[in-house]
Amino acid sequence: MESNKRNDEPGCKSATLSARVLRDIGTHRASSTIAVSLPTPSTNNSYKPLSSDNISAIHDALCPQADAHAMGVICQTCRTILMPWLDTLPQFVVDEEVLEKGPRGSIVRGVLLQNPEAVAVLTVVASLEITSKRYDEVDGLVEIMQYYRKAAAAGMRVADIHRVLLRVSSPAHDLPAIADTINTALKNPMLTAEEYTANVKVELAAVAPLRPTYGRSPLLFPARAVGRSLERNMSPQENSASNDRVPTFGESKRPVVRGTDSHAPPKEKGPWEFVPGSIITKAIVGEPEPHKYFLVRQSIDDPAKKDVRQYPSWETMDWNEPRDIAKFNKWQQQIKDRVADTPAALPRVWTQAEKDVLKHAIEAALARGLTRNNINWDEIAQSLSDHFAEKTQYAGEPLAQATKLKNDDTITAPHHKQPKKLKEDRVGRVVRSGTAVRSQARKYGDIDLLLRLSKNSKLHGSRDDAGNYDADITEDDDASILPDYMDGETGNNAHGGCYENLGLKAAKPTMRAKSAKGTKRRRSRSPDASSKRPKAPPKPSPTSAESFANEVAKISPWFKRKVTKPTPSSEPLDGDFV
Repeated sequence: MESNKRNDEPGCKSATLSARVLRDIGTHRASSTIAVSLPTPSTNNSYKPLSSDNISAIHDALCPQADAHAMGVICQTCRTILMPWLDTLPQFVVDEEVLEKGPRGSIVRGVLLQNPEAVAVLTVVASLEITSKRYDEVDGLVEIMQYYRKAAAAGMRVADIHRVLLRVSSPAHDLPAIADTINTALKNPMLTAEEYTANVKVELAAVAPLRPTYGRSPLLFPARAVGRSLERNMSPQENSASNDRVPTFGESKRPVVRGTDSHAPPKEKGPWEFVPGSIITKAIVGEPEPHKYFLVRQSIDDPAKKDVRQYPSWETMDWNEPRDIAKFNKWQQQIKDRVADTPAALPRVWTQAEKDVLKHAIEAALARGLTRNNINWDEIAQSLSDHFAEKTQYAGEPLAQATKLKNDDTITAPHHKQPKKLKEDRVGRVVRSGTAVRSQARKYGDIDLLLRLSKNSKLHGSRDDAGNYDADITEDDDASILPDYMDGETGNNAHGGCYENLGLKAAKPTMRAKSAKGTKRRRSRSPDASSKRPKAPPKPSPTSAESFANEVAKISPWFKRKVTKPTPSSEPLDGDFV
């Protein structure tokens, strides 16, 4: 921790303030909050509090409530937190570079270590968790946590550590404060929760005996498993009946073959190589090769130093399952890339400028009458490549953020509050296929909305000078009321073969006949062309007498017998009766 602040900051008596705060931190612990008396800010500086959507772990000494600030507690006025580091976050240097992100397996894994807002989220969540308060106690915290999820998880982890220490402690012990735990974790980002808990227990045991624990531990982070293997819980009957039997393969303990269990970067770095005789070919479906579960490598500088890599899912792997084979080959390729000391080729991320050019190209294609079903993505990819052929995108330019289009045509907010930046200059074009461009376009909600709205925006065909559509009609709304005519036929219909009655101003259109197997377009034929279908001769219409005789024949015989007087209907009728 730095002992001096910058003297060029107006309004702060840096040396006196730092010395007094550090002295108070060394003498106070978590049993009571630390109230620090801060100097009165100078009138030369104007006080500017943070907005409701921002918090910071850098203390604001110009706050009007600075005298009431407590260590590790957020101020609702200035929305800053008083922490042991005051105005400079702790830095951890690895290979002459400041570590920006917490490594795997540590207390602060995934946390942006040099981001004051991320560290503030960690601190506030830990304080609220340990005091059993809701996140709504701090205005805007719930929304900010969505952008710093790893920091929120680390805050819960710190609260779990304090619950464990509280269970084994007694009134004679002085537990570390939340601020002290976070400060220690930031100074040593490699420190795991288990290591920190064990170290504090040793210090507490030197002061007074620790209390025994009963039942399950409230610790939420997993303990280290020896060899990453789990022993099967046996019932009392099974245990008593099989004391002298040979344990099965799944019940027996296996040695540690994965090296260190921590996901932290190895302390000893250097080039590696596989030992002679290693078989590192890819696995094939249906060909079991269990010896490939283990890869042995050795240091190039010191061949006596060996390291074994074990496939984590080797117990449940099915050599006949293609998905298991693909997963295994991916793990094997990762080990190969690390041994070769050459990182795998990562896909080129999309910048905001590339997304804007992509959107403009899609808008131009849709303006020409295309839709998402017939747009040529290869042309879009080529135009995108030609645009950046002789251009340079410099480091620091924002990257494009993916959004999602919902069913109600609304677009979700970006995942990150601030877009990520391009790390290095990108010179020239990026070669991407049409399929890759199409998949990426669907990941942007605004572009996906354009494609969705283009599905039924226009009818196929062209307009004439009068503004009417050409004969190429694809909509079947009017076809449902038209009879199924053949070329050259008029038929006995109410429309008499005239299409003006239906309101169609153009010539007779060629319509698609509806069928269960799809639509089929009929070719237009001239009126003079004769139809190939043989026409059946028209049936003669019945006379009135024949119609009357047919109706009489339908009368029931029982009703005829009831009729006493003969009627003309009972006598045979000829065609001249009427």
